[in-house]
Amino acid sequence: MGSFLKADLPPAYTPRFGMVWHAKSKASWLIWVTYQGWHLAYPPPAESQGVLVDVMPQVLLRWEALACLRLQGINHSPALMGHVDECSSGSTTLEKDIGFVGVHHVGILCKDLDKSLKFYCGVLGMKVCDLRPDKTLPFRGAWLWVGDQMIHLMELPNPDPVQGRPLHGGRDRHMCLHVKNLDGLKCALKNAGAFFTESESLKPQVFARDPDGNCLEFQPLDVGPSTGS
Repeated sequence: MGSFLKADLPPAYTPRFGMVWHAKSKASWLIWVTYQGWHLAYPPPAESQGVLVDVMPQVLLRWEALACLRLQGINHSPALMGHVDECSSGSTTLEKDIGFVGVHHVGILCKDLDKSLKFYCGVLGMKVCDLRPDKTLPFRGAWLWVGDQMIHLMELPNPDPVQGRPLHGGRDRHMCLHVKNLDGLKCALKNAGAFFTESESLKPQVFARDPDGNCLEFQPLDVGPSTGS
């Protein structure tokens, strides 16, 4: 087991963890952060340790069905950035070859899972997906159905500030959900005492925040592309 970056201690919202792929050794590294630095669950060969000293992943955990861990992150190691550059060259062609077909899920951090479920299920009426492998995941959470896609609630520390966010969620990072009955949604939010705003573009779009300040936009199917404002 190795430890790195002891001079650059992580902030108070750690620990967090994720996977990093090392192209030269062709191995995946399970990394988590504590106040002692970066720790590797898989001990690297002595000659390879230097390669990972400058690895600074911004990790976003996303769990798929059957507990398959994926990582979406940024790698600042010079040794590994060469591999990233090779993949990113010719991005237009690469995107066409990949063939994106939709969004599987969006991961959302929450402080209190029970409180979040009261909002997402109790107020918005979402249903819990029973495929989440609760016994094998190291944190509490819930998967919620949104049509054929999902929202993954994860009870983990949130590094983002809650205070100082824009009053209107359209000016903040957010996700947009299609609904069949926007008026019914507004009634549900009003009955729950939840604050929401409407689009400044005068389109039928509603913006609300969950208990942790995460912004959700709602609009009918026939509105077209979201203006996000």
